[in-house]
Amino acid sequence: MEFSSKLIEQAVAHFSSLPGVGKKSALRYVLHLIKQDAQDITNFSDVLKALNDIKFCDGWVIERVFFPLWSLKSHKYSVI
Repeated sequence: MEFSSKLIEQAVAHFSSLPGVGKKSALRYVLHLIKQDAQDITNFSDVLKALNDIKFCDGWVIERVFFPLWSLKSHKYSVI
């Protein structure tokens, strides 16, 4: 699919990389977000960014705030 905007094209590509989301659904998501209030989009992006603070470790979902060793470069998650 080609779009009139590179930004829309990139957003569709990112959404369609999610499991079960095709290009048509991804485009619907992007168009829906474009229609939203700027603050809603900012809140949505903040939540997505915050996902960087969550990791899977031996079947557990761990947030960085609850796992102080996370910041140690030498730490091996598989050891825990």
